[in-house]
Amino acid sequence: MVTAREGLGALRGAELVETRRSREGGSFVRAAETTHTSLLHARLQRLANVEISDLAVYFATIAAGCV
Repeated sequence: MVTAREGLGALRGAELVETRRSREGGSFVRAAETTHTSLLHARLQRLANVEISDLAVYFATIAAGCV
């Protein structure tokens, strides 16, 4: 089982999220850039259906926690 912390670590490693430590800190989605968009498409094409399904579960879990 992957925890939210590990999920955020994977997103940081993929340079899709950045984490700031301060009073107004947190984890934030990075602004899309042309190079990042093409990189993201290439990464998504390499994912198996099970991995995409897992990402949906992680997203739902994080979104529910934000509510």
